[in-house]
Amino acid sequence: MELARMAKTNEMQRLVEEKASIGEEEVRVQAALKETGERYSKLRDELRQKHEESQAPTDNGIGDEPRAEVEGRSGTGTPDFDDVSRRPFAGLGAS
Repeated sequence: MELARMAKTNEMQRLVEEKASIGEEEVRVQAALKETGERYSKLRDELRQKHEESQAPTDNGIGDEPRAEVEGRSGTGTPDFDDVSRRPFAGLGAS
């Protein structure tokens, strides 16, 4: 009977120590998760900012120059589309 009581006491002590160890591990894991979440959030914000900067219109002169006109047979600077085979796009239903 005394042996059974001693075994139960030892088992209870082992379980108390294991519970404390699990608690410490939980604190460590929670801190690691928090740090990881903060790093992820920071990286996501940086990526979003870079994406927005790359999508922002820039003043690089593109579009400031007039477009070159297509020279037609008539020499007027406008394309001549009287010949169907020379049309750049016939469109739907065109023959």
